[in-house]
Amino acid sequence: MKDLTKLKHLDLKGTPLSELLDSIGDLKHLGYLDLLGTEIHCLPEEICSLYNLQTLKLSDCRSLTCLPTNMKNLIKLEHLDMSRIHILQRPPRFGKLKRLQLLTYFVVGNNGVSGISEAKDLSLLRGTFSILRLQHVSQIEHAEMANLKDKKYLRELVLEWDAPCNGNTQSEGNNPPNEKAMDNPQNWNGKSAEDDPQNLCATHASNVLDKLQPGENLENLEIKNFFVEMDGKLGGIVFFQKRSRIPFILVLGQAIYHRV
Repeated sequence: MKDLTKLKHLDLKGTPLSELLDSIGDLKHLGYLDLLGTEIHCLPEEICSLYNLQTLKLSDCRSLTCLPTNMKNLIKLEHLDMSRIHILQRPPRFGKLKRLQLLTYFVVGNNGVSGISEAKDLSLLRGTFSILRLQHVSQIEHAEMANLKDKKYLRELVLEWDAPCNGNTQSEGNNPPNEKAMDNPQNWNGKSAEDDPQNLCATHASNVLDKLQPGENLENLEIKNFFVEMDGKLGGIVFFQKRSRIPFILVLGQAIYHRV
């Protein structure tokens, strides 16, 4: 690729490409790179030296599992399409890409990696944006720091918890009885509501949700794997909806059996 150093547009979509050469880093003028549907499994670190790159298309790269650690250097990147790929964690300091207008999803990491607060400066995001693995938000105030309310160009937002409390928390033969919960603060299994892991997960999810207040221009909000309480409330949804002017909210939740 050393003979193509002035190349600005590179379209490799649909090819059987499984690897990018390290020499991709020599294309300093490259502004557009389309790898849609290729078989590439990893992006070389050298791609992070493409300081003029504005568009990177990675959708349908089903074998791609990781991104380079220094993607924060792509400071001119405006469109990052990662639709239908299976990368589970963004690199640290991903929020440095302040020019991003298209970012299909952001994965909240654990152990202090890719915290949700990194989304605070991505104020130019537009279209649809998904925030995944919200159970990794370690401190409630970090959710507010994501600053969703100032992302005025967003139209659709997806907030997703990834199988909170290990997903299917009721095992076979241990289902709750078909009757109302008792008036004392206990769950159907007799555990204190304050000590029950399900209750703690529901409380945490509700608190996080209340801090993730989106802007008033949002048209659709989808909330996945959120705990739905059996007394008819939707955790923080009631309070959340009162503070929002979103015409459509879809909640796909998981039932818990305690009174609040």
